[in-house]
This record gives sequence, structure tokens and C-alpha cells, in this order.
Amino acid sequence: MAKTRQVLSFCDMGKCYKVIKYYGTTNPYRIYHYYNDYNKYGVLTEHRKLMESYGNLASCFYWFLQNNIGY
Repeated sequence: MAKTRQVLSFCDMGKCYKVIKYYGTTNPYRIYHYYNDYNKYGVLTEHRKLMESYGNLASCFYWFLQNNIGY
């Protein structure tokens, strides 16, 4: 399992995003969208969806700008 570190976390208009760095891999910066949803038993659970993965942190910031997130 790769060693990880959370680099950035913020919420914009109710949508939460995190940038996590995976050490020792290509394209180590990954952008995740976190959201809450009900599972089949009716229990509220937190989910995350991988949006993109990039080689540097500057590319992650450009992705946020291109998608009008945090603008």
C-alpha cells in the first residue's frame, strides 16, 4: 500500500473536494469528490469519487479553475 498525505481540502457551495498525494507512483496527486448518500439499508454513508489524477499540484489548481470550483 502506498504512503499517502492529504494536501488540500475544501468545500465549495456544499461540494467537498480533497487532493491526496500518493508517494512512489506516477501521477501522485489525485482529486477526490466527497459526498454523502444513503446505502441500501437506509444509512447515510460517505462516498468518494476520483475525479482526476495529475503529476503536480499546479495541475490540480488548474483543474479547479477550469471547472469553476472555488472561483
